[in-house]
Amino acid sequence: MLTPDGVYFSQQTGADTNSELTYFFTGSRAMSEDQRMDVVVAQARGAGLQVLDAREETLPVVFYDIAAVVYFLRKVMWTVPDFSVERYRDRLRLLHEQIEHEGNFMSHSQRLLLEARKPSMS
Repeated sequence: MLTPDGVYFSQQTGADTNSELTYFFTGSRAMSEDQRMDVVVAQARGAGLQVLDAREETLPVVFYDIAAVVYFLRKVMWTVPDFSVERYRDRLRLLHEQIEHEGNFMSHSQRLLLEARKPSMS
């Protein structure tokens, strides 16, 4: 709960984060509609906040070996929700070969940054 003139600051994951990695394993690029910048800004305004700054950035996520991919998918479970080495062994082998041939696998992370203020009561 913000007091009048209180500031809300939020960093969020964007809707299309690591969609290349998700697509490689699942063939799907389902995006969460509530993680788009226009939706985040609308929600803040709908809550009565004045949006001071809204920024979106897309950053590279580069994997240089298959162990890093496995580690990442075990920690960031929403990228491939049903991930296990056993379930995706064939896709992992294919990705390993691709990384060996091309030197890396690149995905992209989207980040949203929002700064908003609750207007004063006057």
